[in-house]
Amino acid sequence: MKAVRIDRRSFLQVGATAAGGLLVGFYVRPEAGAAEATFRPNGYVRIDADGTVTLWSKNPDMGQGIKTTLPMMIAEELDVEWSSVRVEQAELNRAWYGGQGAGGSDGTPSDGPLGQRAGAVARALLIAAAARRWQVEPSSCETERGVVHHRASARSARYGDLAADAATLPVPKDAPPLKDVRRHTIVGTPVRGVDTPRIVVGEPI
Repeated sequence: MKAVRIDRRSFLQVGATAAGGLLVGFYVRPEAGAAEATFRPNGYVRIDADGTVTLWSKNPDMGQGIKTTLPMMIAEELDVEWSSVRVEQAELNRAWYGGQGAGGSDGTPSDGPLGQRAGAVARALLIAAAARRWQVEPSSCETERGVVHHRASARSARYGDLAADAATLPVPKDAPPLKDVRRHTIVGTPVRGVDTPRIVVGEPI
């Protein structure tokens, strides 16, 4: 299997959803010689104006839990509560996601970094939107559990309230730094598989 790496063939796609939210994803150009796919946003992250956070898992899950693991890595960098996240299986489309397969047990190291970066970029855009609204420096703002805070002025805004503004901002030129592992609240914790309740009662996935 070929790992999808962040290079000049891939770039972040940021757009607004129909409900006025924020959609962040990676669009991967087809390999040289392949037919060009029609462009449309493909999101790892979507935040709706009502605060709903949807995360997509690009790979199929054959029992090792990748459909839970990859969204956990995204949610960690986005800085939201895991209980507030809705996880969806991404549709099969190599032009958007690159390789989407199961085998070799390398899904986490190969594809996790793409999701982490998508989460980090979304968080940076939300911080930038809040900073612009409050006329302060982004570096003076911080996030916690789906909320941007400006501690100095005791102001805060939920992600859903900032989503529409964040969708209009340019993508940062430099990849935002990932969270210090000492600040992790999701990765490394025991989490029930996102499909487990439906599997147990025999519902289709």
